[in-house]
Amino acid sequence: MFSGGPSSPGCLAIKGAGLPARTQLLKAYATSRQGPRRIVLLFVIERDDLFLLFYRPKGDKIGDNVSIKNPAFKNALVKHLAMLRGDISNKAVAEVPLRLP
Repeated sequence: MFSGGPSSPGCLAIKGAGLPARTQLLKAYATSRQGPRRIVLLFVIERDDLFLLFYRPKGDKIGDNVSIKNPAFKNALVKHLAMLRGDISNKAVAEVPLRLP
């Protein structure tokens, strides 16, 4: 979990399915030594918390089309949200405070 909210101008709100109440999916783009990446975060609006759901390479079936219209993304989103719910209920989530410059 990241604290601090989605203040990056590179984050885009995207549609999701089965999201918890008062949350929003955010998509961001990154570049690594291994090439371009797609990042998907779950933003909890009232608490300004971010949960990392995906860090995928461009070029795989999810990273190429991070959209609810993509069946591979939609299925993976349902799976990752279920894992996140389990981690939260088992208190298996660590907070990483973000410090803005």
